[in-house]
Amino acid sequence: MLQLYNVEPISISFLESDRKIMIEFCNVKMNMNPSQFKLFNRYLTRLQRGIDAKTDFVEMQMVKDSLKITIALEDFFKLVNGVETALINKFGYKPSMKN
Repeated sequence: MLQLYNVEPISISFLESDRKIMIEFCNVKMNMNPSQFKLFNRYLTRLQRGIDAKTDFVEMQMVKDSLKITIALEDFFKLVNGVETALINKFGYKPSMKN
């Protein structure tokens, strides 16, 4: 297992044996293949667009079991940063510049 990102409470690891990415945050554990991980990054990017100065928490809808997660804004930004860092370091992802 290759640790790609670990800043409490977010952990992202690459499981080389089955080419899966494991994400742990808010007592949620998810295993994704690389294409799902890239889609998860897009989902997080879309959620960022709804953040304004009054936002304290971000609500995330997970597909499995229709799970809704409310995550503190600071932890959400750690999650976004961790996902982008893992994509850059492991897959050579080049993030788009945001205006």
